[in-house]
Amino acid sequence: MGPEPSSAGTGGHVAESWRLPYGEARPYAEPVRLLEREHPLDVLTERARRAVAGDGSLVLLAGEPGIGKTVLLRAFASALREPPLWGMCDALSTPRPLGPLRDVAVDLGAPLPDLLREGAPQHEVFAAVLAALRDRPRTLIVEDLHWADEATADLVRFLARRIAGTPSLMVVSYRGRGRSGPPARAGPR
Repeated sequence: MGPEPSSAGTGGHVAESWRLPYGEARPYAEPVRLLEREHPLDVLTERARRAVAGDGSLVLLAGEPGIGKTVLLRAFASALREPPLWGMCDALSTPRPLGPLRDVAVDLGAPLPDLLREGAPQHEVFAAVLAALRDRPRTLIVEDLHWADEATADLVRFLARRIAGTPSLMVVSYRGRGRSGPPARAGPR
């Protein structure tokens, strides 16, 4: 789970490949140097190290569309010892209930896939996610929270209040739209 320093490039972070949310790796044609991203990558790396030591946290990554949030997350993910769990909120007129959680449920392990399949009460699903994040160091990335359904927004709020007691890091990206915080109520935008 913890990051390993990149040996490629000098004086900054270089992404030589990236992982798709479901683990497929594709190399860039040549190493890509991320400009002016050292500080955000350093923050993510430090938070990942602290999480492994038992001091879990939530990192919010805000930015305008196209600013490079996903590229930054891919560069961060490429430095981790284990691939992160990567869930996506989709720009659908009717968002998938708990879509990002469904993306990673199998990786979080039992009993989560069964709870989701059976339509278990929300509090049972949320407790199972928290138990999985307490179980061992993990990095959970939730992309595009601005497109989340209400249940996903509730899950993020639930975990945000409890993540400090886990060996896990949760990174949530969203479109900032000039706000100082994440969307108060997620939904199609």
